[in-house]
Amino acid sequence: MNNEELILSRLDAKTLVREKWGDGRETACLLAALAPETAEYEDPSVCPADVMPEWLAHLTVWIDDSGTDGAWSGAVRLYAGLAGRWHVLDADGWQRAEWRVKRAILGCMPGALRKGSGLTAITNLVVGLLDRLVAGETVSYGEWMLASNAVDREAREALDEAENGEKWGGEGMVGLAVFAATLRDAPAATRSADAASGWFVVKARQVAATTIAEADDIGMIGADSIIVAILSALDTEIANAEESK
Repeated sequence: MNNEELILSRLDAKTLVREKWGDGRETACLLAALAPETAEYEDPSVCPADVMPEWLAHLTVWIDDSGTDGAWSGAVRLYAGLAGRWHVLDADGWQRAEWRVKRAILGCMPGALRKGSGLTAITNLVVGLLDRLVAGETVSYGEWMLASNAVDREAREALDEAENGEKWGGEGMVGLAVFAATLRDAPAATRSADAASGWFVVKARQVAATTIAEADDIGMIGADSIIVAILSALDTEIANAEESK
């Protein structure tokens, strides 16, 4: 069976599970349906590169677990369709897909961020950088560092507020975590920008998880929108590759 058939056969047989790995044989999560070894190790990082790149393996776990129950099967079917087509992507195509996905995620953030947050302006800065990369332009190390340092300053302030008991909206903290991951996973040529953003990646996710637990409805509704944006971005890059064949 191809990728699409592997996923849909499990969905239809009700052996596709959420919020747990399954055993990769009788039951499997969305990622383990394509890469059973990830269930054995409970680690997206062991997904074979010929199945999907590591960044998408980690994101697949989030896509599977984070949306609402009502939207889940539809999202899985969309994902399955893309999985059945993404074999057309070469290394450059996968890199552009990664940039498109990050841009799509950040595009969902402004409406979710705290009113007056400096992250709204930084969103536009990072989105602009990603748009340039997708268009084939070069983004310098200095430009990534400028964005990374700006996020770092805003993040420390927001985390200080959260740790002091001030409520910083659940989706705003998700936005902060996404920014952290986006800058941490900057293009390989600017990978040393990790140093500026690495401090708060895990911290932001921890605070976000706590905050979302207190604002569950807001966080989950936001996730559905982000998942749609992610899948649409993947579809765009795949469609472009198909047209060029």
